[in-house]
Amino acid sequence: MGEIAEMMLNGEVCQGCGGFMGEALGYPGYCSKQCAGESSTPEPVTMTKCGHPRPSKIRCPDCDKLVKKAGLRDHQRVVHGTTEG
Repeated sequence: MGEIAEMMLNGEVCQGCGGFMGEALGYPGYCSKQCAGESSTPEPVTMTKCGHPRPSKIRCPDCDKLVKKAGLRDHQRVVHGTTEG
């Protein structure tokens, strides 16, 4: 693997523009919201302590609470008494 690619994977340089970001994050990242917006991934992926990607959350259309995408139907059923789908 190339040196620059390795630096992008470690988070030393922006994965969008290649600009230096400083100390390694330990995972790929962006230097600004502008770079993050230009990529196919809308927001950087956060990681759990064990190194797996953290599931992204979405807002419930009824109450705006953040819930895991897989648990939205259960949340709507239990909290609101309905399911959409």
